[in-house]
Amino acid sequence: MAVQFTSSMHAQAEVLLARASRWARGERNKDGMAFFLFSSSRTTKDGTPIYHKTRADGGWCSCPSFEYRQACSHALAAQMNAERQARHDAESDALFAGYTKHVVKAAPVALAPTKPTPRFSRGYADLYGPDDDTVDAY
Repeated sequence: MAVQFTSSMHAQAEVLLARASRWARGERNKDGMAFFLFSSSRTTKDGTPIYHKTRADGGWCSCPSFEYRQACSHALAAQMNAERQARHDAESDALFAGYTKHVVKAAPVALAPTKPTPRFSRGYADLYGPDDDTVDAY
């Protein structure tokens, strides 16, 4: 059965996608699955914000809409983001494909050892010149 995204899901996904650079991203420790966190418009009774975890490819979301319909704006936005990123990567690869042939690797240059300079390498006389009125106190 194909997933049916409603027009309101598409509209909300576009709003979410416009802020994709600010999405909180994470990876599951167990298997490295990438996911995004979306803040809900609702909070718990004590005012704690609610976040929905959405798989980066849009295949799953923890929100009630996805649990009920197997479709939500979070999953659609993540799916659209993944498709946009894949297009961008393909365009970048095509754009720079010809340049890899012409890259010349430079031989490593041996740097001459440097002598460490003390933090206060200049003294008073270097900065202000010799004192003309030296007085022997003793």
